[in-house]
Amino acid sequence: MVTPVLTRWLQPAANFETGGIGILRINFFGGEDFDGDGVGDNSDNCSEASNPSQDDTDGDGCGNLCDADYDNNGIVGFPDFGAFSAAFSTNNEEFCHTDPVSRCTVGFPDFGFFSGNFSAAPGPSGTTSGTIACP
Repeated sequence: MVTPVLTRWLQPAANFETGGIGILRINFFGGEDFDGDGVGDNSDNCSEASNPSQDDTDGDGCGNLCDADYDNNGIVGFPDFGAFSAAFSTNNEEFCHTDPVSRCTVGFPDFGFFSGNFSAAPGPSGTTSGTIACP
């Protein structure tokens, strides 16, 4: 069961630790939030990587910040490397793994993410748990 999440962002908010102004994030009805991004784990498309924007440009239910499996076969492998290589230096958001993906040019930070996840499964995601595309 997916728990609905209502996250409200209030700006500015006093930061009592630093004495400055910051962002206050309040998470309602989201349950546990392992990665601290304001989205409860059951509704988070990257439950172990902080991704407040919840970008999922390939629409497989697994967020960009934990998904380098571009062919959605459940493992990051050589076919994914070929696709990534072709997208290098472009603005193709599917291959961007830095938040927010809307302002990304595929580059070395994205390659670092991709290579660090090579031969691994994408995810985990609270929205697609148990699927091939994002276990």
